[in-house]
Amino acid sequence: GPAVINESCSFLKQLVYPGNVEVKTYVGQAGRSSFETWIELRPSYDLDVLYAQGNAKVVWVDYNKGKSAPLPEKLRSVVER
Repeated sequence: GPAVINESCSFLKQLVYPGNVEVKTYVGQAGRSSFETWIELRPSYDLDVLYAQGNAKVVWVDYNKGKSAPLPEKLRSVVER
């Protein structure tokens, strides 16, 4: 299954509560057992301005063995679109 091995988020502007946030997620090229993701956050009241951005690296793990495993083909086909 998936494991996030690192992540970060930089808040560029203050988000105001209450409100709805639009989150866009992008996925990078798949490696043998991992892929990168990036996110953008924009509040519904200001969609033209980026309020936060982040990224994470996701590794596919064999939980029983406690180590990385190749990405399943079904997941790889989605990531590589």
